[in-house]
Amino acid sequence: MPEDMNKDMNAPGARDDIMAGGGDESPADLSTQTDAVSTPTPDESESVVPRPPDDDEILNGTVDDGYNNDLARKVNALSVDVWKKIQIIAGIILGIASGACLFLMESNADSFIPMNFLIALFLAMIVPNIAQKQLQRKVDIGRNALLIALASVIMIYIVYGLATGTFTQ
Repeated sequence: MPEDMNKDMNAPGARDDIMAGGGDESPADLSTQTDAVSTPTPDESESVVPRPPDDDEILNGTVDDGYNNDLARKVNALSVDVWKKIQIIAGIILGIASGACLFLMESNADSFIPMNFLIALFLAMIVPNIAQKQLQRKVDIGRNALLIALASVIMIYIVYGLATGTFTQ
């Protein structure tokens, strides 16, 4: 063991001496020590570089790119702007459909939970979750558009009900 390792680290100039290499070893000795330590063997490597897909794999659609289905691959190929527009349109459609289920469908008063409420709940809560899992892409903008459209439908219904006197009967 070199004598530099036994030096007191708090002694003046000790850290400078160690950082400078201590002066005892030649630069050739230092380079062989670092080479021996820093080169990992092929068995120790943790990351494996994947091979590029063959032409046959691409043509047959057997490339494993991490997506479960063709629709997820197509959605992933869309640009961010196009994906945002699709989410907004789908969210508005689902929000209006949920509101229509709540206010335009006849509800069965005999049941504990009316069927129109269950359909609206399915459209507003379950459909975006299913879409996100199947498409393997976030649909947060679509959820926000859905909520805004549903809130707008509810406000329109309240204004219509107050204007026509539906709530006062």
